[in-house]
Amino acid sequence: MFKKYLLNKDILIFFWLPRIICSILFFLVYKNIHLNIDEFNTTSKQFDYIPDYEKYLYTLKWNPLFSLSLQFIHRIFVKTSIVQILLAQIISGISCITIFSVSKSFFKISKLALLMMAIHPMLVLYGSKFCTENFCLLAIGLYLLSRLEIRNYKSLSRLKFLGIQSKAILFQFILTLFRAQNLIFLIYEILCFLKDFFSNIINQLIDKKKTFIFTFLIFGVLLSISSILINSFSTYINVMSSYFWDNPFLLDAKKIFYTFFPNSDNLSTIQLVFGYLISYVIYLFLALFLLTGARERLVYEPWAISIGSFNLKYNLGSSMSESTLATFYNNDFLIDFCLKVLLPLILFSSFHIVGLIHWYKKTKNLGFPISIYPLSICLLPLLMHPMMRYYIPLIPISCIGFSISLKKYFLRN
Repeated sequence: MFKKYLLNKDILIFFWLPRIICSILFFLVYKNIHLNIDEFNTTSKQFDYIPDYEKYLYTLKWNPLFSLSLQFIHRIFVKTSIVQILLAQIISGISCITIFSVSKSFFKISKLALLMMAIHPMLVLYGSKFCTENFCLLAIGLYLLSRLEIRNYKSLSRLKFLGIQSKAILFQFILTLFRAQNLIFLIYEILCFLKDFFSNIINQLIDKKKTFIFTFLIFGVLLSISSILINSFSTYINVMSSYFWDNPFLLDAKKIFYTFFPNSDNLSTIQLVFGYLISYVIYLFLALFLLTGARERLVYEPWAISIGSFNLKYNLGSSMSESTLATFYNNDFLIDFCLKVLLPLILFSSFHIVGLIHWYKKTKNLGFPISIYPLSICLLPLLMHPMMRYYIPLIPISCIGFSISLKKYFLRN
């Protein structure tokens, strides 16, 4: 493993060296990518700041294994920031390299994809933060790796097949306790296990007592896993479920509904249902762009812009004074906002969506688990809380897809 990830010449040249250089450069310029007027949350300007840091440091209610790990680091080490950055770079790097290596085993891709992963601004930034997003990257890598192992070992014994699937379930269970977003992979691995092994076992329950005991133990394990997950994520589920229709952030289906139907009391039941559906379809379309390209600055800090007669104000529920609005509406702020928020939104969204499209085209003949299922890790953020940070696990996939599109373009020309 050490040789594969650290001593490989191509990996060093196309990933680790560019990642280290870009991390250093990013550290030097990070404070300058924020808006000049930003004074609301000084900690968010720190290069290694962990999102929801306070929650994880003082409770186990949110992603319990990650919280436990972060608290352990703070108890054991004095220079916690250095340890956190090193761990983050290792987890992020190994995950990106695994995703690239496994994808290369399925189809031809160039080292350009690996270089894109190394220098992608969001991967560089979050590759230096010991945060839960990096464990999403790891879950994607392990998921694709297990699919490759199953594909390669189809001709091996049933016991070997059981071992691969059991290992996949164990790893995804652990990673789900590090990051709730990984639950989608755990559910899929368990369903595959049940489908592959219990169809024959159920027919043999009457004849074989051992099989009955084995089945009882398996169901006991599954019930235990379910109980642990429900208890671990009860707070998380309660909070996130409220975002499905209405949330305090920039965009939700409720805001869109009342934009189109301000007098909803006069609508019939059929009109209401139609309005809800249309509003959510429009929300999903817009949320896709926010999820794949919007920085947290767009949804966490108050701002206002004025372009001609068009005025848009977002205050996160807090009031803004006339003097503050006057500052927001001047030309300097407009230029700053366009360069540091709107332009990255357009560029990131375009890059990521084009990459996803080409990833799907390249993998659609490899089967549903490879072409579609990895994309579903961002389904819940898309439905409830579209913000680019939740798209991080799919950035390597976008890099692979975009490198494929570049190759096709240059070959065509």
